Amino acid sequence: MGSAIPRSLAVLVLWGILAFGGHAGVQMTLVTGGGGMVRLDAVTPILVTLQNDDTDRNGTVVVSLLTAQGEVSRAARDVALSPQSRKAVFLYLPATSLTPTKVRVRYANGRRAIVSETIESVTPLNGLLPVTAIIGPPPPGLPEIQDEKGAQLGARVFLTPDQLPDRWEGLQMCDAIILGTALAHPLESPQVTALRDWVLRGGVLAIVADKKTDGLMALASERVLPFTPLALEEVALDRFGGATAEVMTGTVERAATLLESNGYPLAIRRNTGLGSVVCVMMPFDAPAVRGWDGWTEFWARAFAHLTIPTESASSYPSGLASPESRTSPLLAAAKPPEQPTERLALVVLLSTLY
Repeated sequence: MGSAIPRSLAVLVLWGILAFGGHAGVQMTLVTGGGGMVRLDAVTPILVTLQNDDTDRNGTVVVSLLTAQGEVSRAARDVALSPQSRKAVFLYLPATSLTPTKVRVRYANGRRAIVSETIESVTPLNGLLPVTAIIGPPPPGLPEIQDEKGAQLGARVFLTPDQLPDRWEGLQMCDAIILGTALAHPLESPQVTALRDWVLRGGVLAIVADKKTDGLMALASERVLPFTPLALEEVALDRFGGATAEVMTGTVERAATLLESNGYPLAIRRNTGLGSVVCVMMPFDAPAVRGWDGWTEFWARAFAHLTIPTESASSYPSGLASPESRTSPLLAAAKPPEQPTERLALVVLLSTLY
């Protein structure tokens, strides 16, 4: 009798491993949209990272947005996992008219048995508000995302380079993307293509080109940048009270100068398709540069067409000023030109060429 109890326990443990052990076999983490934020009028990218155990698996990742009424948006992707492998994959959920509260991710085997499941809460965003994604440290002077009464004026999400979607549809939720410092390593080719196609369709890409890194040079070779970086030079900049700062020099290609000092272009922009690429060609480390009170106006102008629509220029909050309410000669050239509907044909042509 004494040995019957241990044998019974062993049978129960073995049965439990066979019946439920698979749920612990694949660990999943996810990044939804922009740090858990979902924009209802746009595709939502979901980055799912899977860590496998010792089992060889062929399964499917299924992602769903959930509301009180049930599942409203769904995407699936087959993912094979070798033993002890780690794999990250993007899935893209279609836009929805209903407001989700959670996202559910499942990994199921070939028999559709659930191997692993994760559910997380999401924050829905108002589709009228501009969304800015930031990779790296944020530059100074960005427009406020709340007014003095706490009303939301926009949204700001923070990503790492590996969280940048590999399809332009996954960038739909962003109106602007800021690479807050030069990339240390090159982006994957699909990510670069996604950025280029997103800009062609109206996105604004801002890059702080403060270091000549492999990542920055890769963007230049892919002709994403409006200039070819050459070298950093120390310059005493009259614009910032004579403060000495390093300026990235290079060959500017079909770009307008937005900010300059001592004959050096400090910020440039090139319109591409319906969007544009803005480059700031110096670091913000120097106190005189970082503390310059013109940055707020600079970014408001650079992102002017992303402001909340209104019928009166006087009703614009100070952080998101109406283009008509500002007359600074410094940034007059930075005002985005009118985008005629005929440029849609150009977008199609450029997309085909790329």
